[in-house]
Amino acid sequence: MTDDGAERWEVIWPEGYSVEFRAGPAVLTETDGEVVAETGDRVGVNGSEPTDLGSFCMVGRIFQSTEIVFVDQVPSD
Repeated sequence: MTDDGAERWEVIWPEGYSVEFRAGPAVLTETDGEVVAETGDRVGVNGSEPTDLGSFCMVGRIFQSTEIVFVDQVPSD
């Protein structure tokens, strides 16, 4: 995930949410598989930066999300 300042974050999503890489853009899904957001959508989250976790992916700093606050979906072309 990239924040408004273009900094990249490795997000630990709330329980029940996961990121899937399908035959198109990456998508954020709920437990039932319903797509909540996809690449390019704006997602607001609450949470914090944990001090006791390290990243294997080295994508960026880690953010532990506790809830999804909003999703602004970008219209598809």
